[in-house]
Amino acid sequence: MRKIYSLLAAALVSAASFAHEPSNVSATSLQGMRLPAQLKNLTEAGAKVKSAATRIKVDNNASFSWANTGFARKAPLSTDIITAQPEGTLHKNLYNTAHGYLVFWGYVLDMNSDGYANDVVEADDGAFYIFNPYSTITTNSWLKGYKGENDTILVDLPQPVYKEGDDASGYTTYYAFKMNLVKYWDEEEADSFLTYKPDTVSQTVKFVWRNDSLIKTGSDLLALATEDGAWVGYGDDSIAMHKVTDVPVEAPADGDKATDYALKYYDISNAYNDFKIVKALVSDKDIYVKGLVGTMPDTWIKGELTADGKATFKHQYLGVDAPQGAPYHTWFIPASVDSVYDDYFGEYSKYPVEAKELTFSLDAASGSFKSDSAIVTSMGSKVTSTVEFYDTPELSPYKEVAVAPANPSLITFMPYDESYGYGGMQLDLPKTGANGEALDVSKLYYNIYFDDEVMTFMPDEYTKIPEEMTDVPYSYSDGLDFVVSGTSHIIYFYTTGFDKFGAQLIYKAAGETKTSDIVWFDTATAGVNHAVSDLKGVSTTFHDLSGREVKSPANGIYIKTVKYADGTFKTFKVAK
Repeated sequence: MRKIYSLLAAALVSAASFAHEPSNVSATSLQGMRLPAQLKNLTEAGAKVKSAATRIKVDNNASFSWANTGFARKAPLSTDIITAQPEGTLHKNLYNTAHGYLVFWGYVLDMNSDGYANDVVEADDGAFYIFNPYSTITTNSWLKGYKGENDTILVDLPQPVYKEGDDASGYTTYYAFKMNLVKYWDEEEADSFLTYKPDTVSQTVKFVWRNDSLIKTGSDLLALATEDGAWVGYGDDSIAMHKVTDVPVEAPADGDKATDYALKYYDISNAYNDFKIVKALVSDKDIYVKGLVGTMPDTWIKGELTADGKATFKHQYLGVDAPQGAPYHTWFIPASVDSVYDDYFGEYSKYPVEAKELTFSLDAASGSFKSDSAIVTSMGSKVTSTVEFYDTPELSPYKEVAVAPANPSLITFMPYDESYGYGGMQLDLPKTGANGEALDVSKLYYNIYFDDEVMTFMPDEYTKIPEEMTDVPYSYSDGLDFVVSGTSHIIYFYTTGFDKFGAQLIYKAAGETKTSDIVWFDTATAGVNHAVSDLKGVSTTFHDLSGREVKSPANGIYIKTVKYADGTFKTFKVAK
């Protein structure tokens, strides 16, 4: 049994639970969620997901008849999904603002998205194509329409847009449908809810294409459903795409003269001081900084220097980023930090608030720039979907030195479990030297040891790694076997029969290689605080990711709930 993991899903169950799913999260087995930023902001804990649940649900007992509808259904529906870019005029990276729905742990959540980059194609024969038509799931397919009267674009549905499965178990095709909101009675909960069902009068969704902008009209839902028209919880009821006229800051002519700076900041999410290495170029009037966004290392921002030793940065466009295959427009946004009281958790939480500009003060003696405000890089032009958040940032000249890294430590450990087919360890891997020196994480690596042998991770077992790895890059994360959050690293393993395991950090800088100690942990005691089998399970149930109970799970992803003898429950994401 392969494991699936998500840091978001972990917040919903137990930090100690190693049951997991891919970091792009899947629901109803549909992989490729497009909302990493919003979802992270929304799901800081499982209770918040439940409290955010709307009265809209997937009707798992729904039956839909095509008889007596106002249009003729094509039977059977085509399974030919358009995946290749059609011929015609390409309008690339339109800025998409939408409202839609997604399923997360059985709950239908409504979500506003802002900043996704979508492509459309105008064909010479009047056809019109929309790539990745949903804001809440990446289908990597084209939805086909055609030009109607004036500036109208008509999309006749249903159309196949997404396929999942494999050659061994077969494939399931999902379709775009036009749906309307209806009320239904839920027998199990003895309550009425809202859900979406196919429009039985017309299956044509209308858009307006004008001045390089595409806008969906009407309140109907561009929904994702099975062939029989059963809604699976995804869809958009509003879509507005427009052309972006902003352009990224050009690299300075002498950008190759930029030097290393340490960007020190307070990490609000993890509640500790952190830093990263960036490039900066300071002149008499300007300051350029490169590398704020880890997935956009060659992107620059520009600030103005004043005679009184201030550096001022304003709102700036960074370009299109696609770290998880779902491209979005990214901005640098000056911000202040506000505290909002959270009634549910009974504590204050800090949030960024967009500011007109960000000002740094220069410390002439050290050459450092300091600010009491914040930097936000955001998906979209607003601060609602932060990618990176640097509170009280400071830029200081950085000189690389070869120093031994600080020693690793163990957070938690799960021994190899035959029923799952894997074990896991969660390590705290400092990115500082033994004396607190700032290290360039691009030159930092780690080794994992089982007994006295260093582990070489092989692609046939660790299916997402590009090649075999012994020295694992510090920031390497594939969302499955290697998961990184701050200094926390989760590593899964598929071996057993060892009595101890160890970890060591390796720093390759300034022409030298320095290492931490190999820190060893005894398997007999390392997992005491985490053993799932300490209590006897008295019942086990499985649900699919839309919340339907499954008596005999087949291939797919499921939520496994175990009730223990003391009345407690543990929930796992598992895959078969």
